[in-house]
Amino acid sequence: MIQLSDEQLHNLGKEALIIIVSSLQDQLHSLQSQLDHANAQLSDTNRQIELLTEQIRIMNQRHFGRKSEANLSEIDGQIPLFDSFNEVEYLNQNSAKEPEIEEIAISSYHRSKAKGKQEADLGASCPYYRTQTV
Repeated sequence: MIQLSDEQLHNLGKEALIIIVSSLQDQLHSLQSQLDHANAQLSDTNRQIELLTEQIRIMNQRHFGRKSEANLSEIDGQIPLFDSFNEVEYLNQNSAKEPEIEEIAISSYHRSKAKGKQEADLGASCPYYRTQTV
């Protein structure tokens, strides 16, 4: 494109100026349509980026969320990460109901020992016992 100085523009005729202005208007209209097309593509691209970002967030939530941890523990037999901090409560959830504790009263037992009974039992069964103790 040729650039004209101020003097050259003053010396141009009316018809030449009309042609220049008309061509500038055509260029402006062409650039405006290109800009509108680029803005439409940009908004479409931004919408696609938002959709993909949302899909990634949902996939991460499904993959790394608490619900997936519970499914893995059922399959692998492992305690989920969030329940491993309180393992006792987690294990009690799966166990059966604990039986009630019944108190059983045991009466005290006192063995009474008869005095002289050992000597009588040993003396009757062992003839040498009497001779050794005397």
